[in-house]
Amino acid sequence: MNQLENIFQKSDAREANQKVEQRRSPPEKMAQKGNRKGPFIDRTGMRYGMLTAIREVAPRFTSGGIKRRRWLCLCDCGKETTVDSGSLSSNTHSCGCTWGERHGMNDHPLYARWAGMIARCENPKHKDFHSYGGRNIRVCERWRHSFKTFVDDMGNPPTPKHTIERKDSNGNYAPENCIWATLTQQARNTRQNHLITIDGVTLCMSEWAERMGVKRSMIKCRIKAGWNPQMAVLLPRTK
Repeated sequence: MNQLENIFQKSDAREANQKVEQRRSPPEKMAQKGNRKGPFIDRTGMRYGMLTAIREVAPRFTSGGIKRRRWLCLCDCGKETTVDSGSLSSNTHSCGCTWGERHGMNDHPLYARWAGMIARCENPKHKDFHSYGGRNIRVCERWRHSFKTFVDDMGNPPTPKHTIERKDSNGNYAPENCIWATLTQQARNTRQNHLITIDGVTLCMSEWAERMGVKRSMIKCRIKAGWNPQMAVLLPRTK
């Protein structure tokens, strides 16, 4: 009799366990399956292509109940994105901004300039961020998400020495505000330049010096000494 009682007790216990298993919610089952993973790898600060892992975030579960660890990452372009831990080690190396890589244009001569433009405006770790993103300079949506559109709008620079220049140094990177310019032309369009308007014509000090056939240093010294800017430019040099 004792043996029969033991058999019935074991049978009742199995049925009870089955009912508990049926009542468990899918997330609980997923969590249990997900806990069968290997040791945790702290990826904080690790680099994966253009991505730098910042911190682990809430996991996701596949339709089969498998737990996937996920990491918040910062792309070199300045955008944050969430990536599965496994994908970081395999095939995900950017937030998706590398349009050229997916379309065979990463070797285009303008690709590095496009990516650099975005990085200056959006990546706080970029060496020039303080002069661009730090001043709230942005890349327009039209260019930010399409390298091809940027190329179509700007075309190729006249020479390898020409780089992208914003006509309004306080404005954004956008078709209506950008041209190809030499370093000399760009130097005349910096925030530090002293602009002088004479008879409705506004030029920087260097341009007025060239136009008047005098040295820029002379105009600068006159203005520093308290001269009226127009007189500093127009008055002939005394011998």
